[in-house]
Amino acid sequence: MTRRRQGRWLLNRFALGFAIAAGLVGADFDWNLPKGFPRPIVPADNPMSAGKVELGRYLFYDKRVSVNGKESCGSCHRQELAFTDGKARAEGIFHNVLWWPGTESNSTTHT
Repeated sequence: MTRRRQGRWLLNRFALGFAIAAGLVGADFDWNLPKGFPRPIVPADNPMSAGKVELGRYLFYDKRVSVNGKESCGSCHRQELAFTDGKARAEGIFHNVLWWPGTESNSTTHT
């Protein structure tokens, strides 16, 4: 086996070992869910990690990823209101009332 092939073989084995270890770490992720809440389904090839949770939290409160650059997801989806806006009908960032197919319709536009 040439040195180059040995290097590739070693790199492949390292990557495989890392992937297996990451899967084991993800399997042990502590969801810290309230009693009665089901554990989320997570693909085996994309395990949950504390780093992903932290990244999601940063993105949720980052205004730079919004359409207008002025509001984050957390501006309307307030944690203290179970991640709702507390309104009977949700308003989008353009202050139009949102509705879902299958519910009673209204005359406003939706995005």
